[in-house]
Amino acid sequence: MGFGLEFALETDQPLKAVGESWPFMILERVANEAVTHERVREGAKMGLFSLAVSGKGLPKSLVNEDGQVGVLLGVESRTLPRQFSTPFGEVRLVTIKALLPTEWEYVLKVGHQPHGPSGFRRLVRAQYLALPELIHDIDTRPG
Repeated sequence: MGFGLEFALETDQPLKAVGESWPFMILERVANEAVTHERVREGAKMGLFSLAVSGKGLPKSLVNEDGQVGVLLGVESRTLPRQFSTPFGEVRLVTIKALLPTEWEYVLKVGHQPHGPSGFRRLVRAQYLALPELIHDIDTRPG
């Protein structure tokens, strides 16, 4: 039995060994969080959600001082569908947007203020939904 979720991370950078690439590592870590924690699954199903994953082996430009990478889940893509049908039911396609440490710090700050979720949603809409795509183009040197 599945959870009705699929995760996607877009990049236009060539990947030599997909299973060893930084996008795959982030996908795997987010999927593991979703399998392990109901709050992650429910957050991903409801829309925008943020969490931090281990930054081990990920590009230095993404890893914060705590050794983590902040990610946004569920920012709508202009190129990918929001959901799709399978013989087993509807599946929600959840995008993953890796954040720079300064962006993650701001997400944490906004999330802990009285205007919390609504401020978080405004931040995401203002900064990310205005972008033409969620394609990652970052310094890919591992941390």
